[in-house]
Amino acid sequence: MFNKELVLKSMEQFRGANGAFRAGSGDYGAMWLRDQLFSAKTYWYLAMIASSETERAEMLEKLRTSVMVVFDFYKKYLHKLKAQISAPYEIKSGIPHAKVEPDTLKEIQTDDNFGHHQLDVIGLFLHTVSDLIFKNIRIIRNKEDLEVVQLLIYYLRSVEYWQRSDFGIWEYCKLRHLYSIGSVIGGLSYVKKQMREVVLHDALIQTGWTEFNNMFPKASWDKCWDTRHSHCCDTSQLFLIWPFNILDYNRQNQILDRILNGHRAEDGTWHSLRLALGFIRFPGDNFYASYSNGYSPPVWPMFLFVVSIIYSQRHEYTLAKEFFVRGENAMDNNGVPEIYVDGKSNQHTPLTMGNAFALIAYAKLPREIRQTL
Repeated sequence: MFNKELVLKSMEQFRGANGAFRAGSGDYGAMWLRDQLFSAKTYWYLAMIASSETERAEMLEKLRTSVMVVFDFYKKYLHKLKAQISAPYEIKSGIPHAKVEPDTLKEIQTDDNFGHHQLDVIGLFLHTVSDLIFKNIRIIRNKEDLEVVQLLIYYLRSVEYWQRSDFGIWEYCKLRHLYSIGSVIGGLSYVKKQMREVVLHDALIQTGWTEFNNMFPKASWDKCWDTRHSHCCDTSQLFLIWPFNILDYNRQNQILDRILNGHRAEDGTWHSLRLALGFIRFPGDNFYASYSNGYSPPVWPMFLFVVSIIYSQRHEYTLAKEFFVRGENAMDNNGVPEIYVDGKSNQHTPLTMGNAFALIAYAKLPREIRQTL
């Protein structure tokens, strides 16, 4: 039986007094901005199924605090955003980091090879802020918060997000990623609808759509330096359906079919990302992969819950329950593992973001289904 309270406790063991989440156990003591924002979303969905007004108010306050942490981080490094904006067409090495010390919100110093230029983080932040405004949750506290939003918009123009490479959600290979471009489109589009106080020209969104449509449904047309990897498909494309919701029904089906059922790539190889305990991120992924007996890829169980969330959003609750139960069966006593390799979970168990997706998936199921779990 799924125990919401235990999973929430497992997630919140990594939450600091300021609302910042560590990414997980083991050596995942940093706050990744992306993980922070996805984890923050959990509180909205828990508020929607709260059993009392007191519990609902508590969840909404935790939601606000968890997002304000990201505002506060960006405000510490506005000088970096301004420096990038003043130097268009060149992506400087001094951009705000995507990996942060959770207690002080200071950037964690990494080697020069770490890919902090991650466009999807900015798209997710802009989308989350705009979504909270849509939900009548006070998140913009002052003009400095507005300045953060405005500078991030200018930053996206400066780095030409629609045509220049980034390191993407997996921080691995600098490519033009469909998901990165799509997340920025989703974030900017929501800002355009919800925030009249900032300057945002339609052309900045439409230019992104042009490149997105040229790439779709491929995860990237570019080649990675590591030729073992293919970026024809990527599980991150699921996030284009939720939370960004920028794909029409037919395109949603196309992405779901490619990721859930597999597809044949242009070179004739069959790409299949779905396995019993979850999904491979992309073909050839070697993160913690095992080569002791052939290639055994890392399998991410959290995507079982992401698929459940998507089917709940589409009101296809039989499939939503099916994938939720599969995700629940892939959990261990500590929560949702980051990955399984050769049937064993790695040291990053539980993964904060994985627990967040499990809780969101649970909350999005109808009450009558939740009662059967």
